[in-house]
Amino acid sequence: LIRREIPLEVCPISNLQTKATGEKHPIEGLYRLGLKTTISPDNNTVSNTNIIEEYKRILENTTLSIEDLIPQDHLLRQISDAVDFSKIYEFVEELYCDDNGRPSIDPVVLFKMVLIQHLYGLPSLRRTADEVYLNNAYRWFLGYGVTDETPHFSTISYNFCHRFNADTI
Repeated sequence: LIRREIPLEVCPISNLQTKATGEKHPIEGLYRLGLKTTISPDNNTVSNTNIIEEYKRILENTTLSIEDLIPQDHLLRQISDAVDFSKIYEFVEELYCDDNGRPSIDPVVLFKMVLIQHLYGLPSLRRTADEVYLNNAYRWFLGYGVTDETPHFSTISYNFCHRFNADTI
């Protein structure tokens, strides 16, 4: 499987519930060996889980991090290494108030979400927000962990309709 780069689909919670892998799931060892894996929830009516819970369980019970889960040659890693996103703060500084209202979503996150939308051909901000919630590479690129809450599409949409428009940026 490693030599031919064939991914192995694993359902960690289901595997542990059925004792198919013993008391401890071997996912970390498989990953460290270089075996490509895909994590999937098994039938959720049987195992009562979802993909976020699967990743959460992996990260709680191994030394793996979200950083480990993203391939070194992933496009978003290359972009992250090549682009200085901190320049965005200069462009939007006057649009934010430090001492008024709720804490805001980092403007770099908002711009990166739109970049993800365009890079991967996602048809809407709603779909982009859904994909960010599910995709670990997107989460990593935005600075979110596997279990962190990600921005709701309405927040993204509001910002691009009312804050970041042709008049302000």
